[in-house]
Amino acid sequence: MSARVMVLLMKDDKPVKAVGVGERGLHVGRGRDADISLVDPSVSTDHARIWCEGDRVLLRDLGSRNGTFLNEQRITATVEVADDDEVRLGGETCLRIRVLGGVPRQVTDLALVQVDAGLRTPLNLGDNKVDDMNIVLDRQGGLTLKGPKLARPLSPGEDFEVAGHRYRVEAQGGTANVRTVELEGGPPPIRVEARLDGPTGPEARFTDVRDNAKTLLITAATQAEVVYVLARAAKQEMASRVEDPGWMNNGELRQAVWGRGSERLHRSRLPVVLHRIRKSLEGAGLSEACIDRRRGATRLWVVDVGID
Repeated sequence: MSARVMVLLMKDDKPVKAVGVGERGLHVGRGRDADISLVDPSVSTDHARIWCEGDRVLLRDLGSRNGTFLNEQRITATVEVADDDEVRLGGETCLRIRVLGGVPRQVTDLALVQVDAGLRTPLNLGDNKVDDMNIVLDRQGGLTLKGPKLARPLSPGEDFEVAGHRYRVEAQGGTANVRTVELEGGPPPIRVEARLDGPTGPEARFTDVRDNAKTLLITAATQAEVVYVLARAAKQEMASRVEDPGWMNNGELRQAVWGRGSERLHRSRLPVVLHRIRKSLEGAGLSEACIDRRRGATRLWVVDVGID
């Protein structure tokens, strides 16, 4: 390809290592023979591969235990990546893709419309900046509105406001290939009941409010404690009618669950626990979006919370 592709290993949002993607591509993992060798127990020995085909940069998970995530969406097949995309491996190991001299981001059949001014701008895959906000369109057609203190699903045709101006996302022509996220942008229709003094210790139950037969009981102590702490934060902010409730800084969440000993824990411990909860939800036929994550923070994202 004409552009030069680099993979940056990130730490605290800063690059600490840069590796070029050559003709044979890059293997990333914990193994010594990996092109990017990582010291992270949540990363598999042979975790993921990044390579180029023509003008495309491709990413594939190699059957890893804890998954590969593109812009916080877990991938299950080979996907195309673009400049400035973020790739997370396992827990918190992050890579950033840089296309120097660039392959342009793919333009979709969607447009961002500034309603009060009648302006229409094509929407790209990935990030689309609007003042201090960002509209993210993933490759599965999911839309997310993100800002300094906000991250929520966005539905096509839904009006929203940024810096005093009204916007919406519309098809430029024909039928847009856009996935509407759970309940028109709201939280999954799940109720969570969490307690620390269950019959065998901490427990948390997730129940689909539309079908009470669909339920998941978590009794693994650490997982249930994490859900309890998140449920407590969510319930407090729901009662206060906070617009985007429940977000907890991951450092505060670790300290609430593990106490002073949290400083001695490996940083991958919390992401691994959260991943296991999400896998259990998926296995029970419930939305793993109940455990909502963004950089440095986590929340319980459900319609109702009960705690004892």
